[in-house]
Amino acid sequence: MIWKKTDSRTKLGVAIYNFKQKGEHRISLDIGDTVHILEETDDWFRGFAVKDKTKKGIFPRNYIYIKEASVHVNGPHETVSSKEYPLVIELTNVLREWHAIWRHMFAERNPQMEVLQDMIEDLLAWRKKILAKIFTVDELKQSQQKVTSLIDKGNALLKLDLVVRDGEGNVLNPEKSSIIEIYKQHVEAAERIHKEMQHKRESDIERRPNWPSSFNLYVVLRNVVCKIGEDSDIMMNLFDAKEEKFISENYLVKWGKQGVPKDIDMRNNFRVVFTDLGTKDRSREKVYLVFQIIRIGVMDPKNVDNRKQTQGIRRPFGVAALDITDLMQGNKSSMEDNQVFIPFLACGDEFMYNVIKKVISAKDINHRGQGLWVSLKILHGDMKQVRENYPHLVLPGTAMARKMGFPDVIMPGDVRNDIYLTVMQGDFNKGPTKSSDKNVEVSMSVCDGTGQVLQDVISHGCIDQVMSEYKSMVYYHQDRPKWFETIKVAISPEVDFVGLHLKFLFRHKSSTEAKDRSEKAFAMSFVRLLNDNGTTLEDQIHDLLVYKIESKKPEDASVYMKLACSKQELEASQMSLSQKQVGGLTLSSKDSFYVNSYVCSTKLTHNVDLLGLLKWQEVLNDTKALRTYLERLMGEEGEEIVKFLQDLLDSLFNILMQNASSELCDNLIFDALIYIITLIMDRKYHQFRPVLDAYIDTAFSFAMVYNKLMVILRDYVDKADEGSTQAEAPLLKAMKSLEYIFKFIIKSRCLFSMLNEGRGKQQFEISLKQLIVAINNMMVYKSSHTLLVQGAALKYMPLVIGDVMTVFNPVELSDLLIQFLHNVPPERLTKQKMKCIDQIIQTELFSLPQCRQVLLPPFLQQTHELMEKKEEMEDCISILGHIMDRLWSCESSRDLEITILVDKILRTVIQSVIGLDQSSKQEVKFYNTINYYKYWWAFGVGQDSLQLDSFSISKRNKIISRYKDMRRETGFEIRSMWFKLGPNKINFIPELVGPVLEMTLIPETELRKATIPIFFDMMHHEFSQPIPNSNHIQGNFNDFENEMITKLDMLIEGGRGDEQYMELFTEIMEHLCEGNPDMCDQGLKFVDMIHKLLERLLVYRTIMMDEVREHRMSCIVNLLDFYHEINRQEMYIRYLNKLYELHLGCDNFTEAAHTLILYAKLLQWSEEPLAPMLRNYNHRDAMTHRQLKEKLYYDIISNFNKGKMWEKGIELCEELCLLYKEEVFDYASLSEILKRQASLYDCIMKQMRPEPEYFRVGYFGGGFPSFLQNKVFVYRGKEYERLADFNARMQTLFPHAELMRTLDPPDNDIKESQKQYLQINAVSPVMEPHSRFSGRLISDQILRYYKVNEVQQFTYSRRKEDGSGDVTNMWLERTYIKTSYPLPGIVGWFPVVEMKMLAVSPIENAIETMEEKNKNLLSLIEQHRLDWNLRSDTLGMQLNGVVDPAVSGGIANYKEFYIGDFEPDLQARLRAATIDQVTLVRDGLLVHKSKAPEALQPFHSHMEQRFFQMCHMIEKEYGVKVADKGFLGATLRRNQSLPSTTSNRTSDLPIASLNHDWRFYKPPPRPATGLVTASSSGSNTPRSSNIATRSQSVWVKDKSSSSSGTKEKSSSSSSSLSKVSTLSTLKKRVSQVTEQFGSSADLSHRNSLESPQPQQLSHPPIELSEQLTPKRPLRPDTERRPSRPPSSASQASLSGSRAKSGSANSIASSHSGGTHRSRNSADVGDDLSNGLATTPDEPPPLPEKHHSYGDIMLGAGISGLGDVIPRRASSVSQAGNRQKPPPPPPPPPTIVDDEATPPPVPPKPSH
Repeated sequence: MIWKKTDSRTKLGVAIYNFKQKGEHRISLDIGDTVHILEETDDWFRGFAVKDKTKKGIFPRNYIYIKEASVHVNGPHETVSSKEYPLVIELTNVLREWHAIWRHMFAERNPQMEVLQDMIEDLLAWRKKILAKIFTVDELKQSQQKVTSLIDKGNALLKLDLVVRDGEGNVLNPEKSSIIEIYKQHVEAAERIHKEMQHKRESDIERRPNWPSSFNLYVVLRNVVCKIGEDSDIMMNLFDAKEEKFISENYLVKWGKQGVPKDIDMRNNFRVVFTDLGTKDRSREKVYLVFQIIRIGVMDPKNVDNRKQTQGIRRPFGVAALDITDLMQGNKSSMEDNQVFIPFLACGDEFMYNVIKKVISAKDINHRGQGLWVSLKILHGDMKQVRENYPHLVLPGTAMARKMGFPDVIMPGDVRNDIYLTVMQGDFNKGPTKSSDKNVEVSMSVCDGTGQVLQDVISHGCIDQVMSEYKSMVYYHQDRPKWFETIKVAISPEVDFVGLHLKFLFRHKSSTEAKDRSEKAFAMSFVRLLNDNGTTLEDQIHDLLVYKIESKKPEDASVYMKLACSKQELEASQMSLSQKQVGGLTLSSKDSFYVNSYVCSTKLTHNVDLLGLLKWQEVLNDTKALRTYLERLMGEEGEEIVKFLQDLLDSLFNILMQNASSELCDNLIFDALIYIITLIMDRKYHQFRPVLDAYIDTAFSFAMVYNKLMVILRDYVDKADEGSTQAEAPLLKAMKSLEYIFKFIIKSRCLFSMLNEGRGKQQFEISLKQLIVAINNMMVYKSSHTLLVQGAALKYMPLVIGDVMTVFNPVELSDLLIQFLHNVPPERLTKQKMKCIDQIIQTELFSLPQCRQVLLPPFLQQTHELMEKKEEMEDCISILGHIMDRLWSCESSRDLEITILVDKILRTVIQSVIGLDQSSKQEVKFYNTINYYKYWWAFGVGQDSLQLDSFSISKRNKIISRYKDMRRETGFEIRSMWFKLGPNKINFIPELVGPVLEMTLIPETELRKATIPIFFDMMHHEFSQPIPNSNHIQGNFNDFENEMITKLDMLIEGGRGDEQYMELFTEIMEHLCEGNPDMCDQGLKFVDMIHKLLERLLVYRTIMMDEVREHRMSCIVNLLDFYHEINRQEMYIRYLNKLYELHLGCDNFTEAAHTLILYAKLLQWSEEPLAPMLRNYNHRDAMTHRQLKEKLYYDIISNFNKGKMWEKGIELCEELCLLYKEEVFDYASLSEILKRQASLYDCIMKQMRPEPEYFRVGYFGGGFPSFLQNKVFVYRGKEYERLADFNARMQTLFPHAELMRTLDPPDNDIKESQKQYLQINAVSPVMEPHSRFSGRLISDQILRYYKVNEVQQFTYSRRKEDGSGDVTNMWLERTYIKTSYPLPGIVGWFPVVEMKMLAVSPIENAIETMEEKNKNLLSLIEQHRLDWNLRSDTLGMQLNGVVDPAVSGGIANYKEFYIGDFEPDLQARLRAATIDQVTLVRDGLLVHKSKAPEALQPFHSHMEQRFFQMCHMIEKEYGVKVADKGFLGATLRRNQSLPSTTSNRTSDLPIASLNHDWRFYKPPPRPATGLVTASSSGSNTPRSSNIATRSQSVWVKDKSSSSSGTKEKSSSSSSSLSKVSTLSTLKKRVSQVTEQFGSSADLSHRNSLESPQPQQLSHPPIELSEQLTPKRPLRPDTERRPSRPPSSASQASLSGSRAKSGSANSIASSHSGGTHRSRNSADVGDDLSNGLATTPDEPPPLPEKHHSYGDIMLGAGISGLGDVIPRRASSVSQAGNRQKPPPPPPPPPTIVDDEATPPPVPPKPSH
């Protein structure tokens, strides 16, 4: 493989695929990464990605797309840049930057995400178009403006840097633009973007051309999908829906009857541009593009094939309309390639105009697929610009449909002479002899005074064939037709309009050709185009008179022109009746005809006064008339004047040049000229300024007018001080028009010079100088009436400089301008004078060096004087800025002018700046105060604009490539100055620790290496500082250390620093400390402390932005431990507050309360004032320790109440009670706190409280955060959170983690891997011993809290594998773990610090299973005794699972334990548990019998039978004597295995109070015998036989009644046989289900996947779920019998019962003694002779009291975990919860057979 260097053709590329291959020398690439290629082979490239230039490597050649690039070599450095269009490069960088921001927005669910996404999509679309090179040069410029505007808007939205651009959107080059120019452009861009953001304009903002109001609509007709059947005309135009009128000319399309254009060459070439649209059209509320289809053929389309029918009749066919309002207003864009469908609606018998309104108002049109396809696009600019910018659209044959009106700007040369006439409607009487209405057709022609028809002056619209006669549409049998057809009459301006008129003839169109030929015109109307005074026809609706044609002779114009043409004229002329009939014409009073006219002409006007001036030749010698017209002109509104601007100016200048008779007329002409100029300069007509400029440049041709203009203007100026109002007003207007007056003067002189070869130049310059001098002299006046004139002169004089420079010496002009300013009196018009100076600086005159030498010193002097006085500071700053801007571009004389600038004004500027900063008035001694270094930091290293690490990659690269990292150089300077301070260093410690630390955190390795030693120097200087009045040194650096820790915490959290800094700091500081023996130990301890702090802070900063709040809590706890260890109280409190806020945000009220307890422990019950670090922002009014601690206690109590930790709240209440009672004697507060304490006691006893479960979680692998790696924690579950829910939560927190399938300790491969492994299982809490409960009756409501709270020890079990399923050989491995702190605490999890394991023998496992089952049964029975409304289904299934264990074998599995060779004590406990279970089952059956409905009585009988069989089996095979095996005559009695009581108080209590919740907490030691005895006192007491001591309960049943009831049931057993038969299947299934539910042998595999069952090996291993403590051993394989899975009904019932009572392995940790006494409390009955007996003749002695396994003394086997570890087997639910049903838990996992295969492990998520 031979590598060779690349050339410019292959230097730059972009990755088009992801490359993640691992291997030697390879680098990873993502799609879109830009790469610089250094070397190449046939298949590989070598180089680096631009995003990380430090990593160089190889990557496949075919993964890279090569781009054109240019290479610039500067010494050893090589710069590669793309040759793409600069806008494309900018788009690429912007898209990359925005995409990264969008990803953060997506993660944070930022509402601006969708807006940014739309912008990104728009930019991508623009980039694609630009790269496709489909734009012309002009289109590309417009696209650049749109794209850069969108980029600027997006950057503003994202609060990114504003890119400074010029007017065309190009980025300003700072090397070619001054800082003043850049700042100016920056401000303008910011203001523009702010306005755009305020108005919420669309993203594709289009910058308008020179005429902002001018735009055009480009339309292409693609296809017409309509079945017409005849030739047709399709007229397209724009319609204003609000005003209900057309606003544009028609564009006519000739469509053939074959469904194609009549001219086939025009297919897809029907293009039209609706021009002259402007501001008014943008503001129209509703604008539609309307298509009118007119059929041309026979009257009735049904007769189209009848040749006898009249042909060529124009008949209405249909209408289509498209709403284009958004397009017109710029709210929507459309490209020329997009086709739009416009639905079509047929006219039928309706008028076309009515159909148009119907289509516009209709929401939906049933077009049946008929319509037109069009494309539209907005084109900006006038027609000249449109043709230049869109040559591919506006082809030579493209039609131009002009607006029916003038555009916003009428350019010179735009001559129009159009009259638009709309034939509206008529009313024609059919006459007495006619039976039907006429089919009226209107024909119109233009005639002169002799009646001759003007040829080819009429058209339907643009590019239509001109015609001499127009014919309207025909409506069938309508005597009141409504046409509303608009036609254009275009008459050449050269035609004499005198006598011209429009003639209308009305004919009846017959359907048949023969009749139609004989039809003649039955009436006529006409209207004159010129009025008698020479003005044009008014723009209005004309009610024309209709004259009946009585004779067959053609109408003579000389005859009807004498008649009135309209009703208005008829009423005005007061004609007699004889004059209403002339020749063959008779006026019809019943008929009417309406037309609307609109004159759009630059030659014709309705204004008489304007007409008089336009015909100036006629009044040139009539001074009076001329004066009248001029005076009236200055009273006219601007609309008419701007319409005839060019003609009016020509007339004025012609009159001025040719009128030599009157000086008054010259002044009036000058005033009229000033009026027009002032009008154009008004904001309302500002768009006509380019028109006036164009007139001066191209149309102005008066070479001699400059003399008169200068003479008149000078005459006005000389009379300025006369004080007359008549002289002041014209002069003020003249000063405001000074710019254009001088333009006319200079242009006239230039024309004269061209015609006369420069003759008269000297005289002209003298005259011009005299005029300027006159203006200068005017400035010296101090009178009040000249103030406005002088102000106007100062404002407008700079505007004439550019034109005057072309004909006058610039230096002399500069002198005149200085004199002009100097003549202004002091203290008069100061602000205006400074504005004038500012404007002069921005003219071309100031750019000339010789002129600057004249202008600059006086300007600086004037500025200096004002700045000294602190006046007009804003204008002075502006002037200085513009001077610096102009000097920046003048290299030739810059040094000299800078010298002048420094000499004249630098001192003043410095003093002014100091004066502006009030804080700097005090003298600052930089070398002796800290401020010097702070200023260095503020103005150097610490500036935000220099913090490159906070910028995006693209911005950082740009800054570094152009300016380098200036922080580095500044840092080295600060280092140098520090070490030169010598003994003065102590004055800067610790104040400079923060700034220096911030400097060292800059990610620049060399800078860090150079500046970190400053810390050691600070430490050493403080350490060796001598103690005053002593020979000893200080010997520590506490001030430095405290400041370092405080600042480090703030800066690291703020985003500074990294792991490299931590390692570098440690390395450098350790090396320096080791080299100093005096402070080596202290120094190394300090460095180690900082290293640990940096580790925790960096982890915290990384996790701080994590969505997982638990991770943030863990990091905060780590920091709390650290700050507590080093005794940094203020930092400790800071993070306590953070942890508290996090807990409140997660509703972790218990943990929040524990967090506040740590805060409260820092306070004392004293009146000592609070230190600042101890104050709390939530309690700002607390000023002493006691006040704050009291308020914190109330917060803690409130949080404990919300977290249902009422016991903890009571403890604090007691402390507050003591405070109020013994210390502050505040009995009011004492009363309140006692009430609150009482409410907490009520909550304990009355409210249901869910018992949390605990889970052990192991985090193994290097993929976890450092504070979790290879550590084990115990988590406290949330309310009602079971193992499955917890597993799901943990997998959500760590989606890439893999669940471990066993509880075996992980090997080193797992621990050292970079993956994530989770080991999760449920654990049972071990209740801590409480001496105050010993030997007392404690309610279960009270004990239940301590079983699962304030616990620090936990246990879980798993089965040891022995290779067989024999329960007699099944050993358990029980693990005891201890956490660092009790749970709950300041967080809901703590790490495991100790772990012990021991083995549990098979018989002990059997005992535990039996006792656990007994507890379940006892709890369930007591629930049913207390609540008679509970359903008996759950109880029945539990009982059936004991008496008929169809699946797991039940007690039969333990046969070997009863008769085998085992420890006697254990066998005795097993026998006692067996006796207890038999008694409980018997009591449960009695309860079930009384509650079971009739349908379940057969099922109950079956259970009684199986119970009897079980008892016999126990006696026969196990040797355990059982009493009361049957139920005949039996009553519900107390269990003989339970303790009795001799207390009348107990026997008198109602049954509801005698529940199992009262028990002894700590039982007495177990006796040596195998049986257990129990008593209320805890000692071995014989059972009482005194019946009188026990009162009868409501549950006692009479023996006789019970017996008779039983007999009746027995006698009816045969009749209920069928019912029993139908329930046999149900009983069998229930038996199986309840056995699965109750059996716990299968649950021994909860925490282990190694199951001995062969059939399980074919299924995937089960996930770690609930705890593995077995509740009942498995039956041997030989004793199992096949069974069916439970039915769906049974399964549902099982699920419901499990939800209510919890699973069999969910009993809370309790004790056997307590269990027995709970049964005793509910005992009922008076027959004591049927108790448990060892012989049939006499009852045996009561068994001794015994413990459950959880209560035995564990001894030395589990040292370190306490002496007594009660067993906690629950991981799902608690027995106590069964008194009240909990809220519905999550859907339970599918209950499977104990031999079934566990569910499969879910697949890992794909990465």
